[in-house]
Amino acid sequence: MARTRSKSVKSKDTSRIWRNRIILMALIVYGLLFCAYQILNNYPPQYRLTSDDATYPYLAQRFLNGTFREYNNFILSERILQILPMALFIKVFGVSIYSTSGWNILSYLGMVFVMFYLGRALFNDMAGIFASLLTAFYPLIASMAYLMQPDMPMVFFSALFALSLVYCKNKKSKGWGLLCGMLLISLPLITPIGAVIVILGVIYLIASFAYEYHKYAGVRQEEKYIVYGMIFAGMCALIFNYMFSGNPVITVTASSDFYGNVGCGSNQNGIVNTTLYNKFGIPVSCGNQSPSEYAGGSANVYIDEMFSYVYSPFNDLLLQLLYSKDRTTTYYYVAIPALLYIFKKKEKNAYFMAFWLIAGLLYLSFGPAKISFYPPAYLFLEESWKYIVIVAVPTILIISVALAKFLGAGGKKQRAFRLFLTVLIILFLLITSMDADLFI
Repeated sequence: MARTRSKSVKSKDTSRIWRNRIILMALIVYGLLFCAYQILNNYPPQYRLTSDDATYPYLAQRFLNGTFREYNNFILSERILQILPMALFIKVFGVSIYSTSGWNILSYLGMVFVMFYLGRALFNDMAGIFASLLTAFYPLIASMAYLMQPDMPMVFFSALFALSLVYCKNKKSKGWGLLCGMLLISLPLITPIGAVIVILGVIYLIASFAYEYHKYAGVRQEEKYIVYGMIFAGMCALIFNYMFSGNPVITVTASSDFYGNVGCGSNQNGIVNTTLYNKFGIPVSCGNQSPSEYAGGSANVYIDEMFSYVYSPFNDLLLQLLYSKDRTTTYYYVAIPALLYIFKKKEKNAYFMAFWLIAGLLYLSFGPAKISFYPPAYLFLEESWKYIVIVAVPTILIISVALAKFLGAGGKKQRAFRLFLTVLIILFLLITSMDADLFI
């Protein structure tokens, strides 16, 4: 009997492994076909030549030619972990639309894999499958998969950071701890907005270390390697910056100056004025401008992106959801009740994702790009709709973990209903994503 049970368990495990592999490979094939189609049909040549996209191959080519430099007044030149991988693709495959988009495509496909293992580590295999599926179809991620902009690699690295953090804690692994710290510091080297995740990660790690020190009178050895990884990656960045600009902290100074000035002066093309004056009515100075020169603007950019249908007439709501041209579609309508469900069920493994989602949205709305003591100013980070990708990883994982937990709860009588409702929610999310506007 014992041998029979053992064979039965092994058979189920093998079946489960092959099911997961087939689903992941199907999603990878879908991703490759999707990127090829979008490049050929929805990537106008004029956009490639006039947007930021055209700058990154130029900088990559300069790096290969030995003429690359980082400049304080050229913010794109500091995004070294977008430029260097692109340079490698160009070196290996030559210059083409596919080689210059290759780093983003690889990041997109890699994220599908990573999100499966992250969902599985947080809860179970089903959560991993849901996470991979929702990642592949998430409109904002899909819209960045075939471009040359650094947002896709940044969100991929953020998922890798989360996975390495979970593995470091669960497996008590020094190697994963070292990688976790290195990935965290690498995020703003891809694009400066990644610094938001660095801030959130550092806050979480400090709180985690303080809790462990209080409870166990010390921090676990493997988690110290997270700090070592951060120091190592930081030293590498300082050396690289010094070699190519003469300023070891140019990534910090250039980004702070640029985004602080953008926050002060812009009020068009989806970017709003972001200062204490126009959000709270507190008059503070902003560079050489007086408060009256930059007052005004909206603070609803992220709310509009997350819940773009909330103001629609009820009788037209379903039609808009099914035939939407929005970039984020309906994910956040499901994420909010999923978050409440996780708190209700006390699913502690997902608490870090909950912190990331809530604190991330708060920082995007009220966090600073630059703080000045003289003249006194608290300059908010500019509000741009695509920065919502900062919380894409926790949004997808919260939905996935909640659905997997809901599916596995209850008795046999409830299982059919729970399965039906789960499938209905997943289909609803996918259908409302398929017609989204995937060109940014």
